[in-house]
Amino acid sequence: MITYNKLTLHPDISTRLLGVSIMGFNRLYKKFEKAYCTRDSCTGTVKTVNNRSRKGGGGRKYKYDLRDRLIMTLFWMKINPTHSVIGEMWGLSRVNVTKTLMDISATLCNFPGFRRYYGQETRQRLHSVHEVLEIFPEIRLLQEREEELI
Repeated sequence: MITYNKLTLHPDISTRLLGVSIMGFNRLYKKFEKAYCTRDSCTGTVKTVNNRSRKGGGGRKYKYDLRDRLIMTLFWMKINPTHSVIGEMWGLSRVNVTKTLMDISATLCNFPGFRRYYGQETRQRLHSVHEVLEIFPEIRLLQEREEELI
């Protein structure tokens, strides 16, 4: 998995994997966090089930913080792997990956001048972690660092 803490140890990798340097990511994150929190508070929905109202936010919390979910989304937009591959890399189910990517990209799409990478036919879709590692061997550096810490 690719987290902010691991990327700061290897700042040269971030541009290739995310399309932005660590400093650029930090600037983007500050703007993104404000926009995300504003959008999230505005869309707090109430579900009605069997004459009972439940407020949003009572479910399970995210496994990764907002910064790491933004990294996951930028990685997805830049590299173009399937949601299953991202799930394997981050230890999440495909459904949770899809929900996370749609949630984060919904905020990113509202940024003026933000270029959406995904959906371009010119890039090959990566269907396995092995394919991702073949094209981007830098990811192994991040994984090796994780194994050293364990």
